[in-house]
Order: sequence, then structure tokens, then C-alpha cells
Amino acid sequence: MTGTTGERPRSPRSTSSCCRAPGWRRSLAWAIGWAGWLLGVFFGGFYIHGLVSVVLFLLMPVRVACRISPAFKGWRGRHRLRAWIELGLGVAVHALVWRVWGRDVYLATLGLPTLAFAWIYSLLVYIYHYRTPLGADVRGNVRSLAPGRLFSWLLLNFHEHSTHHGDPRLPWYMLPARRLRGPAPGEVRTVLGAVLQQLRGPIFVDRPEAAP
Repeated sequence: MTGTTGERPRSPRSTSSCCRAPGWRRSLAWAIGWAGWLLGVFFGGFYIHGLVSVVLFLLMPVRVACRISPAFKGWRGRHRLRAWIELGLGVAVHALVWRVWGRDVYLATLGLPTLAFAWIYSLLVYIYHYRTPLGADVRGNVRSLAPGRLFSWLLLNFHEHSTHHGDPRLPWYMLPARRLRGPAPGEVRTVLGAVLQQLRGPIFVDRPEAAP
């Protein structure tokens, strides 16, 4: 199951994402895929996935992380330490507010806003990868959206997602000046249109059979 098209990506190294399965197994995979998609996109699941991924990346060796994401190339011990400190400070702030001011103040200031952020984040995080080509080159399997004054500011130029993938180390304010490509003709251009497009659900792609 995937949100990508399964078409040949911009990179020649293409892969696909779901196994061949006959009968009831295929129906079960379809149902699980739809449930996972709805939970991930519309119920905050991608935010939880992101938190778990951060911890896993911080625990795994840098050489392994680099094979998964080019963002970790050049990482040193001080970068890992800083990331752990920042993560720990965030957890400590939540714990401190709950401990000192109690549940009601925590929910009003951090708890409920975090839930709202998790929902919005999950709605938005995959719109830049939905119905894009599928392949091993993460720099190519992505799309950008048209810039808008409000969302450019609110999302820190995240609509320039192709540029972000091209060089993940670029700060947000440099993304428009380094733009690689914008939306192609006929593609969804707005954030709202991209969010609603996800109601089409996941795309199931058969994994090619292994060579004997």
C-alpha cells in the first residue's frame, strides 16, 4: 500500500510497494491498507509515526541513517547529542507544565494544541508525496504546490517540497530562491486541493515476483 502511483519514477531505480495475494488475502490487505491510510492521514497517525521515526533515527548508527535519508550525511556526534537534548527539553516542558500547573492548564496550553497540531500535520505531511512516482530515489518521488502568501508563511515554504528533497539541509527561507520545479500542468496546485485529493485513498501496487 502506498500513496504513490507505482509509475516509473524520475529515477531509473523503480520499486513497488505491495505484495501479490489471491482471494481473501488480497481483500484483507486492501482493508488494512485503507484503515491504515485513514488513521494516518485523517486521525493524526502520521504525527505519531514521525515521533517514533525521530527516536529510531537517533538510536540507529549514522551509516544506517544515511542509507535511509540523505539528510543525515555529515552527521557527527555533536549533532546527535544536540538532537537528544532538544527532544529531551520538549518532553521536559510538557512534564513540567503538568506537574506544576496541573492537568487543566496543561491541556489548555500544550495538550490540546498538540493534538490539533498532530491532526493538521498528518493532513498535510503526505500531500507532497501523494500520487507521485515510486522509486528508491527519495529526491525524485515528490511534488511541489503553488506558493500562497498565507501557507508559505504558515508552513515555512513547505510547498517547495521538491527543493527541500533536492537539498534537505537548505533552511526554509532559502527554498523559494533555490526552487527546482513547481506544479506541473494539470496537477493539484493548492494545499486544500491536495488534502481533499487524499480522500481517494491509498494506491495498491503489486510487487514484482522475485526472479528464480
